[in-house]
Amino acid sequence: MPSIRILFTVLFLAMGLCSVAMFAVSVKLSDLHVDSRNHQTQLFQFYRLSQELKQSSDNLTKFARAYSVTGDEHWETLFNRVLSVRTGQAPIPEGNEYEYWDVVANAELDLTILTLGSSKPLLDRIRDSGISAVEFFELKNALALSDSLVQLEREAFLAIKGYQQVDDGKLVYMGEPDLEKAQSLLYGNEYFAEKERIMKAIASANQSILNRIEGQIAEANLLADKYEAIKRAILGILLLSIAVSFLLLWRLYISPLSQLLRTVVGQVKRKDYAFTITQTAYAELQKFIDSLNVVFHHISEQLSHNTLVKDFNIVLRTSQSTQALAREVTQFLLHQFPVQQIGVYIHQDDVLKRIAGVGFGEGSANVIRDDSATEMSVLLSGEPYCMKSLKGKYAMQVNGASLELNEIYYFPLCVNGKPVALLELGTVDVLTPQQYQWLIQMLDDLSVSIQLSQNVELQRKAEKKVLEQSQLNQEILNATPNPMYCLSPQGKYLTVNAKFCEMFGLTMQEIVGRTPNDVFSASTGQVFTTVHQELRQTKGSRNYELSLCDGSSQNREMLVYEASFSNGDGEISGIVGILLDLTERKQFENELREAKELADAMSQAKGDFLANMSHEIRTPMNAILGMAHLALNTELDPSQKKYLTRINESAKNLLGIINDILDFSKIEAGKLTVESIDFSLDEVFDNLVNVVSYKAHEKGVEFLLDIDPKVPIGLVGDPLRLGQVLVNLCSNAVKFTEKGEIVVSALVEQLDENRATIRFSVKDTGIGIAKEKIEHLFRAFSQADSSITRQFGGTGLGLSISKQLVELMGGELVVSSSEGTGSVFSFTIDCGLQEAKMRDLSEPVNALAGKRALIVDDNDSARSILRTLLTAMHFDAKAVSNAYEALDELKVCTYDMLFVDWTMPGMNGLELLQKAHDERLLPDCKVFLVTAYGRELSLTEQSSKLIDALIVKPVNPSNLLDAVMDSFGIEHVTSKVTPSDNVRPRFEKQTVLLVEDNEVNQEVALGLLSDTNLDVLVANHGQEAIKMLGHHKVSLVLMDMQMPVMDGITACQEIRKKDEWQELPIVAMTANAMQSDVERCINAGMNGHIAKPINVANLYQTLQQYLPLEGAQPPSVSPPQDKESSAESYPELTGVDVAQAIFDTGGNADSYFSILERFLDAQKIDTHSLRAIIAKKDWEGAERMAHTLKGASANLGIHDLTDLAIKIEKRVKACDGSAIEVVDQAQQMVLMLRGQMQAWRGKHTTSDQPSCDEMKAMYLSLVDKVENYDVTALDIINQAKHCDLWNDKEKQQLIELIENFEFEQAKQLLDKLPQPE
Repeated sequence: MPSIRILFTVLFLAMGLCSVAMFAVSVKLSDLHVDSRNHQTQLFQFYRLSQELKQSSDNLTKFARAYSVTGDEHWETLFNRVLSVRTGQAPIPEGNEYEYWDVVANAELDLTILTLGSSKPLLDRIRDSGISAVEFFELKNALALSDSLVQLEREAFLAIKGYQQVDDGKLVYMGEPDLEKAQSLLYGNEYFAEKERIMKAIASANQSILNRIEGQIAEANLLADKYEAIKRAILGILLLSIAVSFLLLWRLYISPLSQLLRTVVGQVKRKDYAFTITQTAYAELQKFIDSLNVVFHHISEQLSHNTLVKDFNIVLRTSQSTQALAREVTQFLLHQFPVQQIGVYIHQDDVLKRIAGVGFGEGSANVIRDDSATEMSVLLSGEPYCMKSLKGKYAMQVNGASLELNEIYYFPLCVNGKPVALLELGTVDVLTPQQYQWLIQMLDDLSVSIQLSQNVELQRKAEKKVLEQSQLNQEILNATPNPMYCLSPQGKYLTVNAKFCEMFGLTMQEIVGRTPNDVFSASTGQVFTTVHQELRQTKGSRNYELSLCDGSSQNREMLVYEASFSNGDGEISGIVGILLDLTERKQFENELREAKELADAMSQAKGDFLANMSHEIRTPMNAILGMAHLALNTELDPSQKKYLTRINESAKNLLGIINDILDFSKIEAGKLTVESIDFSLDEVFDNLVNVVSYKAHEKGVEFLLDIDPKVPIGLVGDPLRLGQVLVNLCSNAVKFTEKGEIVVSALVEQLDENRATIRFSVKDTGIGIAKEKIEHLFRAFSQADSSITRQFGGTGLGLSISKQLVELMGGELVVSSSEGTGSVFSFTIDCGLQEAKMRDLSEPVNALAGKRALIVDDNDSARSILRTLLTAMHFDAKAVSNAYEALDELKVCTYDMLFVDWTMPGMNGLELLQKAHDERLLPDCKVFLVTAYGRELSLTEQSSKLIDALIVKPVNPSNLLDAVMDSFGIEHVTSKVTPSDNVRPRFEKQTVLLVEDNEVNQEVALGLLSDTNLDVLVANHGQEAIKMLGHHKVSLVLMDMQMPVMDGITACQEIRKKDEWQELPIVAMTANAMQSDVERCINAGMNGHIAKPINVANLYQTLQQYLPLEGAQPPSVSPPQDKESSAESYPELTGVDVAQAIFDTGGNADSYFSILERFLDAQKIDTHSLRAIIAKKDWEGAERMAHTLKGASANLGIHDLTDLAIKIEKRVKACDGSAIEVVDQAQQMVLMLRGQMQAWRGKHTTSDQPSCDEMKAMYLSLVDKVENYDVTALDIINQAKHCDLWNDKEKQQLIELIENFEFEQAKQLLDKLPQPE
């Protein structure tokens, strides 16, 4: 409608012009009014600002002085608040300016509620108030004066807080508040002067500004009146134009717009923005309606978008974990977008793992590791990726059917460029741009939410781990069996374990936060404090002992170990400590110290016991060896000589075993040594056979030697130790073998010109040893099974000693065994070779080489051994197993030698020889009878003619070759060393002093020294020996160690004190064979030592070291003595094997009976004396007498008396007075034996009565001794025991009176008895 537009144009132009004019006038008028108001406002504002400046200065003074008086920090806060308001940091709430400081002065009011509004600094507000630069500069100077006053107030505040500012500007804490100084600063003249200057400056600036503003206000009011009249005229014109225009507008625009407004408001009230306005209007109004429709459409879409964002944010905020978040996002997208496939992947450890999704089949991979995969590539690129227009190329399975996807979207979820997750969407349709854009927008929120959820999970795990670790640490501390604790740098307990609380009877709450001074006593706490100070200053550790009282007030010895620890910055942040209870350890150390002292005492007692045992055993052994030696020097038949030789060798072997038992203590101490001397291996085997073969024969076990002929015979080593090992192994074999055989073998393992390594083996067919028990075999005092000890006996010491001896000889003892089949013990020794080579049995004898030999033996091993030996000796040997095969063989072939075992089943060896002889099958054949009974076999004269030689089993290669050579009459050089036991050296008539208290040992020694051309003096103890040395020229002293009055050690020391006896040879001769005893002898000044029982060769060898032999005369053999009387004429003595006793003491019956009678006569007195000594509790003297009684009675074969002596000695050692009862028994036994000997003498002794003169002299001597109370009167009675002047009853009565010291009654009895004429 152009006319309407033109009309309205004219009207609006008129109104516009009027409006412009009126506007211009109004503007001018308004400007004038504004200027006036501005000037008034500026006047008011400046007045208010000047008042605020003055008020702030007054408030600062007021609050500062209040603070200095009260010290309440609230006034300092208000002071700072005033300054903050002045600087604009804390505004005054609008509408509350005047009462503000009165309100905030209330101490109970929270200042934070009055911080609403905004404000500028006071200077900025003053400058913005319109004042000129000069005016502002003047006010600024006034305000600067106020700031200098603030500095005084700040200085007062520092004094209130105890600080003082020094010259360099640093604050120094003075220790306590100084209110007086603060008040002096705030109420001083300087403060008031500063205050005055501020007020004057402010007042001057204020007055100047006020005058200027009031002039400006008056000028503006005058111009405003002029423009007001112009405005009224223009207003009239304008009103007319408006009225016309309004009418037109109402009709054409206002009414339609009202309708439009009603429609829009109604829709908005209903919150329905998805509508279209259908109303028609004129011209531009219609376009407006169309535009509104577009706007409302966009609003509707935006609201829908916002709702979606809100719901999505709710999903993101309410999820508790990453897994739950992924599931919730999946469900949200599934319901809000047209998608059929959703996958949420988490990227961790370079792997994509799907944690939630829909639309994936079972075959779909949940984990993607390949970087070239689409998902991984998109994630790493950081850019979304879309596969469109798939057109069925990608399908998903839904309820058994296939659903084809049209588009697949991949959205990487990253935080700060770091890939976090991947969102995969698939749809059968197409996403709208709005939907795609929404997804793009929400990616950041989803990425951050996933990252946050992961962080929360990691934090939860970390917190849980920290909590668990803390609990674990406390549990570990509580599990520690010792008290533990941790201290802070201030020395307070941070934590302790349960043991600490338990020990000191406190709870953890009572300990934590307290110091050691609070927990322990003052002295203990001071010790802790001192150490803790050192540890806090320097990082390190300390340990020290401390006495503490536990919860039960018991004192405990503790070892404290403490160490300081530091934080990450290297600063010491605490001390950790542990307490070790040493109470039981201290007690144990004391007990251990006492136990050690006891063990040392026991060790000393053990040494003393071994020394005493050595002495006691060697004393009778001395008699056995000595008497055997003396008996071997008498005229003996072959059997007797063999028996005595066996006794002699066995006694020597027993002596060696005794030595080894004593050496067991050396083994324990590591002091056992072996000898290196020349010896013959044949002698070792001969000794072994002598000891073992008889035992084997008694059990019916075959005992064999399998000696390689190549084994050298002349060796350098320790024959006694080697023999001991072999005897021990063979004795064990015999003990545990009931049937079968025992084979001792020797072969060369290594041989050169100077040394040989020889392996010895002992094989048996006994009970064997279980494999699991072999390892216990070589332990001392143990056997394979306790049942073995019960069945077979034994100490279990032999194998242990043997193993040690073998190792000392450079070898190793091993065993192989099978239970039920037997055992093999084998060992090697490293020996030297003698310079004088002995014969090699493997070298052929020219006259015998190649001779044929037939061996007949039912034992496979014996037959094989003998054949091997003969073959090695270059004989042509053949073997058969029984006599019948031998006869067949002899009928077919001719043999030069026939070796026949004596005992064979069916036909024995002698029967075979007799039959072969009868059949003339042995022409020019040497016959050898091989038997294990050689020493007991008694051949008839006829049988003796059948054999050429007797070979004793087990067969020794040397003995075998010697027998063969003897039978063929070939001279040979024996490999054995001729025993020299029976050969006595002859000396140059020197004098030897024998110092020995035991009569039996005196007899043995005198017998051994007889026929050696020595004069022997006998002393009964050391003191007597010293006296005899002063009266006789002695060349050598044989000194016993244990003697009454003065022992051998003391005697030797006394002898060495005199210069003339410094070079006198003194040789100890004692049964104490311990090394310590030998060392005592040497240290006392003795030159050598001879152990008892006396080894004859050692005795003669020792004598030859110190005494020259007689000229060039060869040693002579002792002349034979008469044979002992028939056993039928021996007396019957209760408990005494008289024949055996005579044999044990040398075989001379007269000598034995003489020694026995002297012994019984002496013991009749000695037992009485022993009883008195025990009654006086002289235990040392009693022990010595009992010891002498034990040794002498054992040597004389009075074993019952020996047993009683042993009992007496044991009780005396225990200081037991009941020993007197045993002494009485011994005394009765002595009297009984003495009576039996006297009765036997009366029957078997020829009359040898003294002459009358002799009888008279003896009687007068007897009377004299009785009158003088001399017990030697008994000797005279014994000398006259064959006299028939008195009968036995009278003699016995007289003897008893003298023995009981009843000399007065003895004199009366003598007066009654007949006297010689």
